[in-house]
Amino acid sequence: PVVSDLLQRLGETRPKNIALDFIDIRAPEIPPGTLPSILLKASVRGASEMAASEVAAYQEILKDDPVLGPKFDTVEVTSSTRDVTNGRLHVEILIKFRPPGKPAAKPAAKAGAKA
Repeated sequence: PVVSDLLQRLGETRPKNIALDFIDIRAPEIPPGTLPSILLKASVRGASEMAASEVAAYQEILKDDPVLGPKFDTVEVTSSTRDVTNGRLHVEILIKFRPPGKPAAKPAAKAGAKA
């Protein structure tokens, strides 16, 4: 994807209590055959339980997004720490791109949804 479009969409999908502090787009240079990935470092406002819920919701937003979701293979939180000085939750989210030719995962049925 075009980097500017990717950055814009990451910002558009971001919940208001999550600030993206750092975005590292990792190119697949070494080792050969490695797929690109994105590391998001973010700060989340709110009490611990609410902040953790916001992060989980953002993971689902990214997975289910009609623009970004089909491009991603995995979206996972790799680090989560509470900053006691400012009360924010600092998280790292690692997004791995889908390998070429691998079909997109079907969205999971939501609880309470009728089949």
